[in-house]
Amino acid sequence: MKPALAAIWSIYASAVAQTAGSLAGAVTETVTRQPVPAAEVSLTGPGGSKTAVTDERGQYSFDGLQPGNYRLRVNAWKAGYAFKSVFTRVRAEPTAKRADVTLDKLGVLEGQVLDRDKNPVVGAMVSARSFGYRGGRRLLSSFHSARTTDLGEFRIERLMAERYYLVVEPKPLQIRKRLPGGNRDFEERKPVIANVRTYYPNSSTPEGAAMVALGIAEQREGLEITLLRERTVCVASSLVDTGPEPSPSLGLMLSELYPNSQSRIATGTIRPGDEFEVCGVPPASYRLWSFTTDSAGRTRMASELFAVADRAVRVPTLYLKPLASLSGEAMIEGARPEDPFPAGFYVSLTPKDRINIAGEETSTKVLESGSFTIQAVVAPDEYWVWLLRLPAGFFVKEVKAGGRDVWREPLRTGSGSLRVLLGANGPRVAGHVLDKEGLPVPDAAVVLAAVPLPAQIAPNELLTTATDQDGAFSFHGMPPGDYRLLAFTGLSQDKAGDPDFVRSTWTKAVDLSLAAKEVKTVRILPVDPNRY
Repeated sequence: MKPALAAIWSIYASAVAQTAGSLAGAVTETVTRQPVPAAEVSLTGPGGSKTAVTDERGQYSFDGLQPGNYRLRVNAWKAGYAFKSVFTRVRAEPTAKRADVTLDKLGVLEGQVLDRDKNPVVGAMVSARSFGYRGGRRLLSSFHSARTTDLGEFRIERLMAERYYLVVEPKPLQIRKRLPGGNRDFEERKPVIANVRTYYPNSSTPEGAAMVALGIAEQREGLEITLLRERTVCVASSLVDTGPEPSPSLGLMLSELYPNSQSRIATGTIRPGDEFEVCGVPPASYRLWSFTTDSAGRTRMASELFAVADRAVRVPTLYLKPLASLSGEAMIEGARPEDPFPAGFYVSLTPKDRINIAGEETSTKVLESGSFTIQAVVAPDEYWVWLLRLPAGFFVKEVKAGGRDVWREPLRTGSGSLRVLLGANGPRVAGHVLDKEGLPVPDAAVVLAAVPLPAQIAPNELLTTATDQDGAFSFHGMPPGDYRLLAFTGLSQDKAGDPDFVRSTWTKAVDLSLAAKEVKTVRILPVDPNRY
């Protein structure tokens, strides 16, 4: 290289070094502190994403980073570790920012399923379920399952340290075509006593079940579940497809109602127009549903909700219908026509008691005009409404459909367009979680809760976040008002957002009164959640 070019390159490299930062750290196991090699590390922030793999000492590094906030994700699932996501801030400094990450070893639940005569139950499905909270709303956060062996034994692996409901489905129920002449006296069919869905150790509902606490890397053995015997009934209906390309056969699912449930207790395939039935259904609330997608990618869905008590149930005929669009408008309270609109945030929907289906849309960006349209949702059905990526200073005052509040209550699609009213004078809270020695506490769960905390909570009245590697956190998107602030160590965000748990820790909270447009800075000590 010529001397002049070398000098120019040296000046350029020096300038880049002064404006770029770097990040390095070690990935270790939480309990043993042993290094975790071959873990996949991804970094997302200003300028895009980068990836790395830890070496035999668990070390990783990233160079040439633009200053700013980053999300660091570490994945060693194949090696038996829980996924970890943390936040960190990189500055233009000569030394690398340090971001060490600890991964929890996944655990195991083992046990046996018996009938009331203490005989092993073969081929039963045992599921481990845990629930979390987002915006004060209860959501299914984990779902793992395994079938019992010839000895009635089960082993559910790769479980995070958590509290679980264990539930057993004795055998998969089948949805079948009804035989000719089977309509007579259907409602008079007598219930049949049979083994039914059972929650550990022997309850028919989650409310009567005992939750199983699993520690980090724990192998919990000897869990015995004795199946209950209850009266079960048959459920019958029919399915009609009037679409432009009727399917020759259609899949049917029967699910018990759960938040974001993946629980299907019966499945089957029938031809359109056929009547069908499923027997052996115990008392509970259910969704019977079916969907199909044609060659043009158009999805049609049918769904009916019903409850089972002590007699056979005839569900109204299911009609496969195209997904519908949902339109709406967002506006700012008191805004003038010339005021800028915070375009670019999202309106998002979450099905209240089912999983998403193929072809369904659940999110859309709000345009500069304030209008938005979600092109494909199930109607009628119930969804929770969320607003995502609102700029700092803005907050949701209300969301209505057909004059009804759907910010605290679920939205019933088909009840009208959405009207979103925003406030533009929202406060902000920023701070650090520090221990008794004044050192930052990373990965602490931080909760900001409105005072008083209503029985029906809006998403911006109970906010959760996690501290970054410097113990820093921030909140925006809430209205002015009175709040309480808490931080917890060793607790995930979705568990920290349990309204009942938050109320039980009020005495340890920091009181905040947030005025319009106020920016408040705080420092708080974390609380040990195991004391509550």
